[in-house]
Amino acid sequence: MEGTVINDRYKAVRELKPARDGKIYWVVEDQQKGKELKMLKGIALFDEKQEEEAKLEVDLLRRLDHPHVVKLLDDISFTAPNNQNYRGLILEYLPGGDLSQFFQKKLENEGGENEEEWEENDALGICAQIVLAMNYLHGENIIHRDIKPENILFFADEKEIKIADFNVSRVTEGTMSTGIAGSMEYIPPESLQAQGNENASFSLDIWAMGIFFQMLCTFRHPFATGNLFQTINNIAQNLRNPAEVVFPAMESLIQECLKIDLGERAANAAALMNHRSIVSLHQILT
Repeated sequence: MEGTVINDRYKAVRELKPARDGKIYWVVEDQQKGKELKMLKGIALFDEKQEEEAKLEVDLLRRLDHPHVVKLLDDISFTAPNNQNYRGLILEYLPGGDLSQFFQKKLENEGGENEEEWEENDALGICAQIVLAMNYLHGENIIHRDIKPENILFFADEKEIKIADFNVSRVTEGTMSTGIAGSMEYIPPESLQAQGNENASFSLDIWAMGIFFQMLCTFRHPFATGNLFQTINNIAQNLRNPAEVVFPAMESLIQECLKIDLGERAANAAALMNHRSIVSLHQILT
């Protein structure tokens, strides 16, 4: 697909990440905007289900406007060189990559001469941006349902982030029953016990945020073992792996998110906005 000009406007420059689950991700040049770089997310239209899911994501992105949520710039339909039809979401391009790549780089350089210092304020700065974005989404009655490092993108400076990938997100007026969505390593204990259907509420996002917050400290998933069955068992029992470094201010935030009892877990991102660490950074970030 490299070099292909889509709809006489968007030239495919390079693949951002491998195609997966009928979705492709490419950096494209906008030929009508001085070859400005943008991101193309193509959703393969295999059947009516994919068409409906693509429409839901486009409709949701059109209503969003927040400095830490990726912006939809254009909505197109196109046929790829392999004759597959796609719904194309043209999104703003963030050149810093995603947080999973960032964490991997940190782990690879850990203890080496290329290791860069990472302090509590660095982690808190990203954490506060996530809380601000999620507070906005929850205020719009939107459950993201797939918060994880791969769906959080960096600007070039690796300090400012935006949340992306809303393909399983839903608008809700409260708690609703729905099929389980998202990545297994990030869904909460109650969803593991839901037997195919879960109560989709803001608490799903809060649990995933807690996992991500610890990864901002350690660069490692707190429940992962290399064995999916054991990882899921750890999630079900809230058995976090021992961590060498968890910043004190972050640990209290993590504790508010990673509670099995829904009555003890933060109900939504608004509850986290009042955390002292977030309050202290709020004025800086807004």
